[in-house]
Amino acid sequence: MRRRGLLLLFVLLAVFGAAIGVGYYAAQLRPTGRGVGEAPYLFFDHLSWMPFVAAFVGIILSSMTRRVACYIDREGERVLRMDFAGRLGHWLLALPCIVVMFSGLALGVFFIPRLTPDGQATAFLFNIHFVAVVFMLVGFFYLLGNWALSPRRLSAFIPFVGGKSNPISEGLIFYLHRAGLTKRTVHPEKFEGSEQLAFLMAMGCLFPLVISGFFKVAARFYEFPVVLSHFMNLTHDFFTLLMVFYLIMHVPLVLTPWMFPCFKAMVGMGKGGGGYVPLDFAKRENPDWIKHLEAEGKVK
Repeated sequence: MRRRGLLLLFVLLAVFGAAIGVGYYAAQLRPTGRGVGEAPYLFFDHLSWMPFVAAFVGIILSSMTRRVACYIDREGERVLRMDFAGRLGHWLLALPCIVVMFSGLALGVFFIPRLTPDGQATAFLFNIHFVAVVFMLVGFFYLLGNWALSPRRLSAFIPFVGGKSNPISEGLIFYLHRAGLTKRTVHPEKFEGSEQLAFLMAMGCLFPLVISGFFKVAARFYEFPVVLSHFMNLTHDFFTLLMVFYLIMHVPLVLTPWMFPCFKAMVGMGKGGGGYVPLDFAKRENPDWIKHLEAEGKVK
């Protein structure tokens, strides 16, 4: 399974890189064929149907997915924290999302001017943005489909569900304890308060971005009222900046020493294979989660 997972990831990255290469080639100025001037081939103009197909593909893939429940592996002294499908959905969304956000910034939002001086470079940025959007939508709708089929997995991310503690106070205590400013500590479930808040912020940015993005694509072949178009453009720009801020905060935090075993599990470097964290780490960081797995008989 691990080899197949790495092979699939390699294939996806190769396809993504090849698509960006095609985007660069398409952005070169060529005669329009109408006897007047030159123009690049813009994916948003000629392939505007692809984001809608990407959403459909993500849902279909999720319906074909077989999920594996978390469990404790006593013999291997490890715990399955994230199965392959969960990791695939995360990276299929996260990696293109980074490209989407920063290519969007380079194209200019609000007070940030466009970074590219000429039409050809701008066309390449638009094509990069398009390719990343298509991959990101596959990942986004893949995750939505997974959560629709397995609501219990989604509930683990949501604060206050099932008598959970206040995520704000829990997250504050968690980081104050890490900084050595308090002896108080928390005993979180699989995801502690700040992780749940981060999930809500990410989804709170992605949903408006996806909705406004679909609108902007549709506006290329259908004329909407000017006020609505202006509102959607502002919405897209605002949540782009908010999502960039989220990514800048998120990436360094997952690389901290106390979160690094989870990061290793997510990238396939966990103890004994991808998705696993050491049992002693899970007992120390997520004791209530381990107690629940034991109570439910999820031990091998």
